[in-house]
Amino acid sequence: MSGEQHEGRVIELHKQDQEAIRRLLSCTGVISAEGYTAGEFIESVYDEPSQRLCQQVSHRCQRLHFINFRYTSNDQPIAAWMVKPVARKLYPVVIFNRGGNNSFSALTPKRVLEMLSYYASWGFLVIASQYSGDGSDAGSDEFGGRDLEDIHNLYPLINDLADADEGKIGMVGHSRGGMMSYLCMRDLPWIRTVISLAGLSNLVRLARIRPEMQEVFTSCFGGSMQAKIDRSAIHFSHQFSKKCPVLLIHGTADTRVPGLDSRELSAALQRHQHPHVLAMMQGLGHDLLDQSRVLQLQRAWLLAHLKGQGRSVKKSQQRFKKTVRKTCVGSSLMYNVPDGLDSMVS
Repeated sequence: MSGEQHEGRVIELHKQDQEAIRRLLSCTGVISAEGYTAGEFIESVYDEPSQRLCQQVSHRCQRLHFINFRYTSNDQPIAAWMVKPVARKLYPVVIFNRGGNNSFSALTPKRVLEMLSYYASWGFLVIASQYSGDGSDAGSDEFGGRDLEDIHNLYPLINDLADADEGKIGMVGHSRGGMMSYLCMRDLPWIRTVISLAGLSNLVRLARIRPEMQEVFTSCFGGSMQAKIDRSAIHFSHQFSKKCPVLLIHGTADTRVPGLDSRELSAALQRHQHPHVLAMMQGLGHDLLDQSRVLQLQRAWLLAHLKGQGRSVKKSQQRFKKTVRKTCVGSSLMYNVPDGLDSMVS
């Protein structure tokens, strides 16, 4: 590409970026927004990236927008990220619920580039809240208390986005974010599907086997037995809508959130005949977000449940079946599958 052509492409991307920001600023509750082209964002994250890393990230992100914005929740300004394809069209939405607490595991630009960009590169509009108490002046982190409304309050914003398909919204949650997704499943009727990666479902047990987590719970919400039960999906999974299938992914070598959390929740979903798939990934630990096998499973699941229409649904389901066979060799699987998927996993 000549210098003149490159400059013209950058100018065009800047125009598209500015238009995306204008559209976001017109949405309900949005206070401010700052956007980046992929090139700008990569340069801001990596001081001296290796050529291979730069090529990998650039290839994945070259047609994506990265927008850092703030919106109102519980009368507080909350930080959030949006990553979306450049082209103007209607996209299914993935709400990503991060793990950690307070500023720990917050969505830094590097994490956004290396995690959220995958979902956007698959053709989804991705939006992620930092939650209250992220280290700024915005409220306090209640670990599934009032901060849950920070996720709820993304819905009016999504409804206002011209390129977001509000009828196709899924959630992906990691660790604490899995717990947040379960709580949203209980309360919100508009979630089409959920992927939980090493999600917490039994806070009582976690506090017992990891006493340092009891300290986190005490700091965030008082740490009482009842408050832990109220946040534990094993006690309210019967309230999940069966129209929202769930993919549970957990590593067998996870030492931070025991795999039993997903196994136990799967058993409860099985009793309630809730459509779900459990994949216990052999040898993987807690950090699942950049694991290629896990990424392949997520992509196949989201394409099957958020992007498929008509005949393409069957094709997406067949791709998911092939992905399971390829990625889950040696791993433990449990199926109570959604209608139409039973022929896939026999």
